[in-house]
Amino acid sequence: MNSLNIGTTFASQMMTSVMQSTNDSKMQSATAISPEKMASIDKTSKEFESMFMSQMLNLIFENIPTDPVMGGGNAEKMYQSLLVDEYGKAMTAKGGLGISAQIKASMLKMQEVGQHSSQMKTN
Repeated sequence: MNSLNIGTTFASQMMTSVMQSTNDSKMQSATAISPEKMASIDKTSKEFESMFMSQMLNLIFENIPTDPVMGGGNAEKMYQSLLVDEYGKAMTAKGGLGISAQIKASMLKMQEVGQHSSQMKTN
């Protein structure tokens, strides 16, 4: 089994366990959070995964040699960075690694804890 398959298997197992353990708390906290806040949490979690994917792809692309006939130079480095960022966004839009779901669950849990602690202070 190559390292990509191992990483993918590990990520899917981690995602499954996180989703199972946080499913109940997500449903409870989802009812207490406004739709605007939920949209903001969803957007932030997807942006984080997109950034993470872009950073991983940058490591891959920086080791690919440029074509000496048609490539090279500072402009290519700049545009390659922008292209890799868009690759990260596209991969996240198609499902990515599932990191955004984990981040979203964590943010919802933190939101729930924050709401609970603020209620405790007012009582």
